[in-house]
Amino acid sequence: APDPEPPGALPRARCLFEQEKVHPIAGGLLAATGCALVPSIEQNKIPTVYPITAPDDITQRKPVRWIVRTSASGSQMTHPLGDYAYKQMKLRRMATISMDYAFGWETNAGFQRVFEDQGGKVVQRIWTPLNIQDYAPFLASLRKDIDGVYACHTGGLSPRFVKTWSDVGLKDKIQLVGVGTLTDENVLKAMGDEAIGVITSLHYSAALETPANKKFSAAYEKRFGRGTSLYSAQGYTGARFYYEALKAINGEAENKEKFVAALRQVAISDDPRGLPLEELDRVAP
Repeated sequence: APDPEPPGALPRARCLFEQEKVHPIAGGLLAATGCALVPSIEQNKIPTVYPITAPDDITQRKPVRWIVRTSASGSQMTHPLGDYAYKQMKLRRMATISMDYAFGWETNAGFQRVFEDQGGKVVQRIWTPLNIQDYAPFLASLRKDIDGVYACHTGGLSPRFVKTWSDVGLKDKIQLVGVGTLTDENVLKAMGDEAIGVITSLHYSAALETPANKKFSAAYEKRFGRGTSLYSAQGYTGARFYYEALKAINGEAENKEKFVAALRQVAISDDPRGLPLEELDRVAP
C-alpha cells in the first residue's frame, strides 16, 4: 500500500513554488513527505535538496532529476547491520518490528536482504502504526524460536519502544538491533539503562573521532548550546551543497538547469559524517 500523504506538505510546497516563486527548496523529514512532493517538484522544475528524507526510489528505481539527495537512502543505512548481525553477532533466526511506512519498509528490507544473503533467516515481520501508543501487544506476538530482533523506529517512538522492550523482560533474553534512529543522539538523551546493549547502524554519530566532525561539533555546540545529532549534521551538509553550487554558478539561481547541474557537481571531502578522502584511501582494502 502507498504511503499516506503527509498532511500539509503539498499545499505548503505549492505555495512556495507558485506564490513565493522560490528558486530552490530543501528539507523534508518523513519518507512519505519526500515521495509526496515529487510530482510537484518535477512539474515546477524546482532544484531540490533532500538532506534527511530517505525514500529509496528517489535515487533508484524512479530517479528524480530535480532532487539531489545529500543523505543516505533508507536501505543503505542497514546493509552493514545485516552483515554485522550475521558475521560478528552470530545471529541466525530473527524477527523484525518496524514502522509501517516507507522508511520502516526500506530500512527493514536493507537489513533483511544482507542478513539473508549471508545465510540468516528473518522468520517473522511485524509492522506498527505511526500513531502507536503501546508496543506491548506487538512484542507479545514475537515468535519464541528467534535469537534476535531488528527494529526501526524514530523520534519519540524510539524511547517508547526501547523502554517497553525492557519493561516486558526482553532486554536480557533476546538481542535487539536496529537502524540508527532507534538510538541516535537526538533520542538517546531520553533513554536510560534500557538502551545499553542495543546495536544500531547509522551514517553519523556525534562521537566520530575525525577532525571534520570535531570542528563541526565544537562550532555547533558553541552556537546552539547542545550537542550534534544526525539531523543537525545532515542539515549542515545540505546547506553546504547549496552554498557550493551557488558559488560555482556565481549566484545565478534563476537558471534552474544550471543550478541543478551545479548541485550534482558538488564534492565535499571534509564532511562531518565521514572520513576524509585521504583517510579512506588508507583504510580501503
